[in-house]
Amino acid sequence: MDERSVAQAARPAGSRAGVEVVIPKRVFWLTVGYGAGLGSSYYAARKVKAAARRYTPESLGGRVTETVTGISRDMKAALTEGRSAMREREAELRQPRAAGRR
Repeated sequence: MDERSVAQAARPAGSRAGVEVVIPKRVFWLTVGYGAGLGSSYYAARKVKAAARRYTPESLGGRVTETVTGISRDMKAALTEGRSAMREREAELRQPRAAGRR
């Protein structure tokens, strides 16, 4: 037997000559898949934990308090601004009458 026939006999059935990069390709894609799986599961875990923290009773109570305080502050500011605008307009309307009566 010559060297060529020995190499063909040692090669597994169904494999092609010159194609010996199958294992490194598989390892590469296995590693890529493993990395993608780890990365996506880490990302998903972070998002779930953040959502869970957002909906704890303490967090919800704090957000409700901030919202109510903000609405109250806005209402007070709107009332103050409305009253001052009303007084300015009333003074503006009374001005010509006061000048005409003299």
